[in-house]
Amino acid sequence: MERKVPIDWDDLEMGLILTKEPHKCYLDLRTGTVEVVANPEFVDNIAPSEEEIDKELAEGYFVYIQPLPSSVEYDWMIDFAGTVADRSLRDKLAVALDGRGAFRRFKNVLAD
Repeated sequence: MERKVPIDWDDLEMGLILTKEPHKCYLDLRTGTVEVVANPEFVDNIAPSEEEIDKELAEGYFVYIQPLPSSVEYDWMIDFAGTVADRSLRDKLAVALDGRGAFRRFKNVLAD
């Protein structure tokens, strides 16, 4: 039986771009919320345990959110930079996107 689930789109976006270990994200199909789970070896965690996650996955309530590759986020930055009307800022963003460290430089240009 199909039913609609309200999705917290901001949380889902976070789940798609959160690529740093030890985090994993799961979409709860009952509530539309995103559960962020960190490996308890690295972080104090109040999220569901591994056993609870395995049970929810097996019962079809949780779906693992596969993080997007950084190339997708990089393409978003390129697309965004191309829409910037201010030529000086657009040029600074283009320079920031060239080579290693592009994510940090891009963020710094926007912050400035």
